[in-house]
Amino acid sequence: MSKRLTKRFLTDADKYQCSLSVETQTIAENELRETENSRSQALTALRSWMEQNPKLLTVRLDSNFLLRFLRTKKFSVPMAQEAIERYLLLRQSWGIAFNQLDYKLPVMMELIDLGFIFVSPFKDKCGRRVIIYKPGVFDPYKYTNQDMCRVMGICYETIMEDEENQVRGLVHFADGAGVSFPHLTLFTPREAVRIVKNGEYTNQDMCRVMGICYETIMEDEENQVRGLVHFADGAGVSFPHLTLFTPREAVRIVKNGELH
Repeated sequence: MSKRLTKRFLTDADKYQCSLSVETQTIAENELRETENSRSQALTALRSWMEQNPKLLTVRLDSNFLLRFLRTKKFSVPMAQEAIERYLLLRQSWGIAFNQLDYKLPVMMELIDLGFIFVSPFKDKCGRRVIIYKPGVFDPYKYTNQDMCRVMGICYETIMEDEENQVRGLVHFADGAGVSFPHLTLFTPREAVRIVKNGEYTNQDMCRVMGICYETIMEDEENQVRGLVHFADGAGVSFPHLTLFTPREAVRIVKNGELH
């Protein structure tokens, strides 16, 4: 006889205390339709749905967590509900990669020290945080796809706790030097589709600009996200080109490996 499943709340419903700057509050209202009234109504509706949804057994009810999804979906409650379900499905199906988000684990420390993924201490001209990726340093023969998911999960889960990032969005900058075919075999087609589909829907509006420095990748003229993704040929990449979309100081970190 199976045990009866009971709902458990990891955090309680709290009274929202705004920590956003005045400038960011203006951005939230103009771009995300966030006002004190819309925020209060959406949080109430989302919590009521989560409490009654039998599929959600272990959830967070705190405002910070729920606003991640509401802001991503511009306060559309139905879309935020779907985003939460997809987020939880991804974490459940890849539990082994998301259940130990501890940066002190030896493997995580190695990948962080290698610079596989890190957040630049410098923001762009719009006040957005910049996440820098160097996938070429990831040894596909030494590390697993679970290691990759875990270290990226540590970064994303941490950075999305900051309300400023939830509203302003993020800039992603990737240096593709050193990426080879073995990297493409880390995930099966089915795994890749599941991760991209659920992850993209959950955080699609958080990616405001993506820059890619590459050596072997050709720009796709039919790219559906033209204007969002910017490519630079790694063989002749110019410093001014990269700094059009990414902070000058952040580019120095990628090109030189240190701050100047």
